[in-house]
Amino acid sequence: MAAASSYSPTDWYWKAQDGRLFSSAKASTVSPTDAGFVAWSANGRAPTAWPRDEAGVTTDAALQEVLALYGISVTSVRAVPQSVTRAQAKIALHPTDIDYERPPRWSTLRRQACFEPLCQIKAIAELYALIVTEDMLAPHREEGKPLRLTRESVAYLREPPHVPSRLFSDSANFLQSSWRSEQVDPHDPRNGLQVVPVLAFVQSVPRLKAKPEWMLLRHQAGGYGCEQICMIATRLELRPALKPALDAIAREGYGAEAGHFSSSDILASRIARYVNALAELGLDCESSWRLLTESVYPIDATQENLDRVANSAPQLSDIVDWDGSIRVRYSSDPAILLLTDNSD
Repeated sequence: MAAASSYSPTDWYWKAQDGRLFSSAKASTVSPTDAGFVAWSANGRAPTAWPRDEAGVTTDAALQEVLALYGISVTSVRAVPQSVTRAQAKIALHPTDIDYERPPRWSTLRRQACFEPLCQIKAIAELYALIVTEDMLAPHREEGKPLRLTRESVAYLREPPHVPSRLFSDSANFLQSSWRSEQVDPHDPRNGLQVVPVLAFVQSVPRLKAKPEWMLLRHQAGGYGCEQICMIATRLELRPALKPALDAIAREGYGAEAGHFSSSDILASRIARYVNALAELGLDCESSWRLLTESVYPIDATQENLDRVANSAPQLSDIVDWDGSIRVRYSSDPAILLLTDNSD
């Protein structure tokens, strides 16, 4: 992975999918041919993806909520939510190599009955994942309690606090370059497919500690089902001895069941094969098997499994502040997830 670029919020650019380019130095949109942007880009830097609002739309208001952290204003926005001014953001700049020559993949926008082709962001050379801190989440918590990852509205109940959707990054933006080895067979997309292990919460987020670093990811899964799996995850370093077997699991599942390998319509035989494959490696998914879907392969997050899967595995007791949470052996939150490319 390339070294991170030096990030300066007062001299940075954000790019929307419709081509809009915002300069924090000028506090306004600029042309891609603007002399300042051309000179800035010449140093090997690329703009960050424009933030999205709760509906998944790249709006000026969503950008303002990020820039308000640094006292920068978007001229079209009049008010800044007070909660935003209390948050602190840190952006990890991870260059991503995206193969735009592949057929367009369609990314379902959560809670919206519309689709958006990946090819529309062809002009964006690098995209970035947001490193999330407790300072960013604390204003959204209720009395410090665990925070739901997604909105769960019930007509007759008050909506529980949840993580704002604008904080999520598409997993492909950050991990796609790691999902394929250099030995890729253009005639068989399964060849060269690799997994990236993460330790992830998929239901709620306890209070975070300074370490490890966490990312809020939205991962496309389930083949043609295009399931959107939201998680807060920290990346693990896979033990080389397990890599061939775990990569083989992902390759066998790629496009399986004619593209209908999804958690909502999973075959019993598929679950059985996966359980047996893990057992051969001394691993299990006794509690997390319900998360099994194409491009997401779960393993129970016990300390034993973590130590077996990862080099320098984190200690479960130290990853978050467990106060107010109940952690038991048969729990799927958190889980070890093996993430890889989805076939659709």
